[in-house]
Amino acid sequence: MTERNFEHVRKIRIPDEEAPAWMQTLREGGFTDDEIDMIMVHCNATYFELKKPKLVEEEVEKIKESFLKGYGKALSEGEIEYIRKAIEQQLDERAS
Repeated sequence: MTERNFEHVRKIRIPDEEAPAWMQTLREGGFTDDEIDMIMVHCNATYFELKKPKLVEEEVEKIKESFLKGYGKALSEGEIEYIRKAIEQQLDERAS
């Protein structure tokens, strides 16, 4: 399956009461649950807040793995916490 780019989706906002219908329409349109998550995270503030912890932890894990692979050592707990806060801040800035 080809990877879809959802960068342009950020410009629309889906109200909470319309979110279930949008999700069903996307599902019927052949989007996977992961693709629907990516769309809804960028289009609905409540959905974003619900998924934010998962998004943060996924990014933290990617950075930890990349650092370990690139430098051959693990990040400290302090470094991980600093990265986590930076990712949260970056996600909040994108959402606003």
